[in-house]
Amino acid sequence: MNANSEKTAVVTGASSGIGRASAEALAKAGFTVFGTSRRKADNGPDGVTMLVCDVTDGEAVAALVSTVLSQTGRIDLLVNNAGVGQLGGA
Repeated sequence: MNANSEKTAVVTGASSGIGRASAEALAKAGFTVFGTSRRKADNGPDGVTMLVCDVTDGEAVAALVSTVLSQTGRIDLLVNNAGVGQLGGA
């Protein structure tokens, strides 16, 4: 039995980049993984349940936590990766 098989992870910003790679790696390691994105993701990483959550909205974050806890009863790991980038000159 995998030591991580009963652990739950939440990865914010899991639709692309580092967040997506983190979510995939945790799923492969045996975690139950919930990933978030600001908008509905058409296809999340394999083995990851994608949920919509704008982390700047406290009510959305509370709903996310409630959803995960109702499905798994726990959150063992948070990868707080969500972010916004701005391109342009100074």
